[in-house]
Amino acid sequence: MKNYYRDFLASNECSISLALNSLYKRIVVSDFIQKGASTFANRILLLGMGLITSVIVARILKPEGRGLYAVTIAITAAGVQFGNFGLHASNTYHAAKAWSL
Repeated sequence: MKNYYRDFLASNECSISLALNSLYKRIVVSDFIQKGASTFANRILLLGMGLITSVIVARILKPEGRGLYAVTIAITAAGVQFGNFGLHASNTYHAAKAWSL
């Protein structure tokens, strides 16, 4: 099996550390990597904030208040679902319809 990396390094008279350093620099300035890392960091931050919020709410409400909280959240979610009149789904439908013409 041919080793392309070794051939590349030998033909360009580079050391492995220089090649890895060059690869690292290209990865760090890559727009895709930066956006992916920011999305990942955002998701981790949201997960942590959700965990902290859940613990605080559970401590404040105690067991007897958590049922009332769950009912309040369910009613609010249902109100949001009915209140947006399906616009989020219709936007997807109309955008796809425009591209199919």
